[in-house]
Amino acid sequence: MLRLAAFGCSRIGRPRSTSPLHIIYLTQYFTLPSQAGSTRAYGLASRLVELGHDVTMVTSDRDSSNTDKKWRRSEIDGIEVFWSSVPYSNRMSFDRRIRAFLTFAYRAMSLIRKLDGDLVFATSTPLTIAIPAIVASRLKGVPMVFEVRDLWPEVPIALGVIKDPVSKFAARSLEKAAYRNSEAVIALAPGMAQAIDDTGWAKKPATVIPNGADLRLFDATGDDGRHIRTRFLKAPDERLLLYCGALGHVNGVGYLVDLAAQFRSTEQPIRIVIIGDGVEFDQVQQRARDAGLLDDRVFMLGQLPKQEATRYLLASDMTIALFRGPRIVWRDATQNKFFDSLAAGKPIACNFDGWQSKIAETHDVGFSLPPDSPAAAAAQLASRLQDDEWLNTASKAAKNLARNEFSMDQHARSLNEVLSDSLTSFNKP
Repeated sequence: MLRLAAFGCSRIGRPRSTSPLHIIYLTQYFTLPSQAGSTRAYGLASRLVELGHDVTMVTSDRDSSNTDKKWRRSEIDGIEVFWSSVPYSNRMSFDRRIRAFLTFAYRAMSLIRKLDGDLVFATSTPLTIAIPAIVASRLKGVPMVFEVRDLWPEVPIALGVIKDPVSKFAARSLEKAAYRNSEAVIALAPGMAQAIDDTGWAKKPATVIPNGADLRLFDATGDDGRHIRTRFLKAPDERLLLYCGALGHVNGVGYLVDLAAQFRSTEQPIRIVIIGDGVEFDQVQQRARDAGLLDDRVFMLGQLPKQEATRYLLASDMTIALFRGPRIVWRDATQNKFFDSLAAGKPIACNFDGWQSKIAETHDVGFSLPPDSPAAAAAQLASRLQDDEWLNTASKAAKNLARNEFSMDQHARSLNEVLSDSLTSFNKP
């Protein structure tokens, strides 16, 4: 039986434990609002500090060209951060990514031995983050809590990226070690938690703490996006559909070019803005250019800092989430773009029938699109985008859902409980 984190209140309170914890937080990708990418680790860590804990973040400086193996230290919003330069991008091949993962794991293992802490909290992907976490937990005699943000190695195996038996065995062995050495395991979706429980390797059922809606980021912009709309829209009645995320093989962002072609052929007043980068960026851009859609119906902006991306979300009429490939890739999808859309108060369309798609339909904040019929999908989108009453109702529902069930404040309190309980159970005789 799954242990589900409670959703509800949005105001940070004091930790249940009377004593603050010193948490060593391991993540290969620590992104600030001033940078591009997921800010989950920053959102949770900064709130753990507000709850009275000390947080030491061990992470990589993936945007730096500096190859110095030394660590640099900084303090950000009360979080002590150790950075090591390990270049990484969504355009890298899988082999290059693996090298980056292993490089960081080795460096983190060396550093973390020197750090003091009451507990180690490690978040994947990559799965290799478990290596320094296990080493630190055992050497220091402190509990380890492991967060699973994607089902590795199941997903890369299903995609055919991990192929040979030796690599599969090594990956599954590391997964087993991560669960068995953890006092608690956190998953981002119920199906993901069930898959972890089904392995039989974890000490107790996984706790679900999904990606969250960081309302603070959106409330702090003070921007309604009007200047952004005038940049892309040619008339007051035109609509803006936004995709904000990776352009990887599993995303299938070429789907948006097909939609734009349908919008043009049916003379629908809809423009599409794409924010993000990845291995298929150039391919999608060329498709749009060849179709005469680029910088007319389709606008590709590349990566933007999270703070800037929030302005585009606020300027949009609707957002869209995409996936393709085996069902395991999107079944338990818990994409940041989905929760950012809720935080911005924007309806969202998904072209896959996953967990978050069901949330959107259940709460009437969005709907599912046929993945294999751009014509039908375009007609469905055009109908909703031209329905002002539905847009208004769905927008309010999205904001309420973000505030009442998926706020980052509530998720931080749920994480605080898991960490405190883990330390208590670990120290029991």
